[in-house]
Amino acid sequence: MAWVREAVEVLAPTTGHWTFVSSVNVYADPAALGQTPASPLLPVVDAPHSELDETSVEVHGGVKLACEEVVRAAGVPAFFPRPGQITGPGDAMDRFGYWPNRFSRGGRVAVPDNPDQPVLHIDVRDLAAWIVRAGERRQSGTHDAVGPVMRLADVLAEVRSLVAPPGTEVVPIAPSALAEAGVAPRAGPRSMPLWLPPSHYGLFAHDPAPSFAAGLSTRPLAETVVAALAEERARGLDRQRQAGLTPAEEAELLATSA
Repeated sequence: MAWVREAVEVLAPTTGHWTFVSSVNVYADPAALGQTPASPLLPVVDAPHSELDETSVEVHGGVKLACEEVVRAAGVPAFFPRPGQITGPGDAMDRFGYWPNRFSRGGRVAVPDNPDQPVLHIDVRDLAAWIVRAGERRQSGTHDAVGPVMRLADVLAEVRSLVAPPGTEVVPIAPSALAEAGVAPRAGPRSMPLWLPPSHYGLFAHDPAPSFAAGLSTRPLAETVVAALAEERARGLDRQRQAGLTPAEEAELLATSA
């Protein structure tokens, strides 16, 4: 927050257009489907960095809103993309890349038994291209930077079809069994990336139509999968990850769910 305020104070006199990359975490109801920038927002959080709980989605969203307000106060055209899950090359959080990595290794693959759960993402290359175009055009406005909403089963099936060796077996694990085994949703150690509880389906179900109308274009999922797997291989398929299950954790889960 302080960095954004300082940047605006220093650069405002000579800057005619701003872009601030916000987040879909700014919305008040993480369960609601089909949200748009007009949906209800969280309270703004404007406090010293040392006083904040950075692990809280609500705090993260509130801080993003405070930053948006600072940029808007500069009084010049400003572009506010609010991405959800960002995928593609350079994903240091190890979330989406978990699946191309895991399916490429074959064997018995544990997946969430939640086939109709919504999933959306935006490839970092598409987000960056949109930001550049918006800057060149001095485009303004607030937009959810998200691609089309897909079914979790369809996303995982496409990843499997692209990278899995013959004989790969998908083993659906019930959400209740995942929770009982201490598997976290979405991100972090011992997690199942892309999996969300119903209380947070809204994070993966925003309406992309307004952003497409505002100039966003997204590439096919297959291109993101291929790029993510190349990134995973370059960094090491068996490295210690920021998100997902280790082979030992997955084997334990498969054994207890048999």
